[in-house]
Amino acid sequence: MSEVGREAIIVVTQEDLYNSTLSAVRRGGHRVVSELPPTLATAVFSESGFSAPGAQLFFDTVPLDVVNRLDARSRLFVGAWQAGKEPKTRPGDGLSWDAPGFTPPGW
Repeated sequence: MSEVGREAIIVVTQEDLYNSTLSAVRRGGHRVVSELPPTLATAVFSESGFSAPGAQLFFDTVPLDVVNRLDARSRLFVGAWQAGKEPKTRPGDGLSWDAPGFTPPGW
C-alpha cells in the first residue's frame, strides 16, 4: 500500500473491541503504525476513511475531554503523537556547514 493517506490516532472506547478494531483497520487496507493496547493505536488511513463501533479517529488534535478519560500512560502516548505532528524548528536548516554562526561537526 502506498502512503497516500494521513496518520490518525485511534481511541478505542470499548477495550473488548480493541483487537477487532485493529483487524478491521488492516482489512480496510490501512497500515497500523503503533499500538498501545487496549485503548490506543495510530494508523495511516487512505482517503476513503474508516469507522468502527467503539472507536474514535483523530487526524489532528485529540480533544481534551477524550484525553482526560485516559490513564497516564495513554495520555503520554497521545501527547507524544501530537508533539510529533508539530513542525520542527531546526536552526540552520538548509544552510551550508560553514554558514556564519555555525561550526561544522568535528571542528
